[in-house]
Amino acid sequence: RPPRSTLFPYTTLFRSYAHNDNLAFRGGRWVEEFVGDLREGLSPLIGSAAEVWRDPRLAGNAALWPELSNRLKKSAVLLAIVSPAYQRSDWCRRELQEFLQLHAPKRAPGRSFARVVRADKLPVDPQDLPDGLATAQVLRFYQMDPRSRYPQEFISSDGLYRTRVDELASHIASVLASFNEHVDGKPGNGR
Repeated sequence: RPPRSTLFPYTTLFRSYAHNDNLAFRGGRWVEEFVGDLREGLSPLIGSAAEVWRDPRLAGNAALWPELSNRLKKSAVLLAIVSPAYQRSDWCRRELQEFLQLHAPKRAPGRSFARVVRADKLPVDPQDLPDGLATAQVLRFYQMDPRSRYPQEFISSDGLYRTRVDELASHIASVLASFNEHVDGKPGNGR
């Protein structure tokens, strides 16, 4: 196993997503495949195994909130996998707000926070997203079909999917480098 990241005691990423977005689709679970591909692309860029956390037991149980809050506190980046289901999820909104309160309490409303990153699985209206997410760096993992005008989400066999995963991994690596500088006390804008 590769050595732990210099982010210790931080987990590299906390993935925030709506469970409906991970239902079996086209023979796989989109979120699981996406996060695995992202981890694979990110690890070489940060020089260690990228840790991506989520609680597989999450089933709308309020008793899990203390554990989630603790994991959010220990996460360097919040990766929001955005979709209409994400947009409607109270849990997802709560995770985002907790992350922002823990890591950016003095952030002015409407300002972006580099440690919140969006991967849009399906289109959403940015005006309907909570503060802190509407202004976050975003990469789209879908395209609009020119004939039907319906969104087509990328799947792992699509060339554009791989390109977007690599772009996202590079972006997150740069955010983590800045965060590492902040944690180490060296110049950087980790917050």
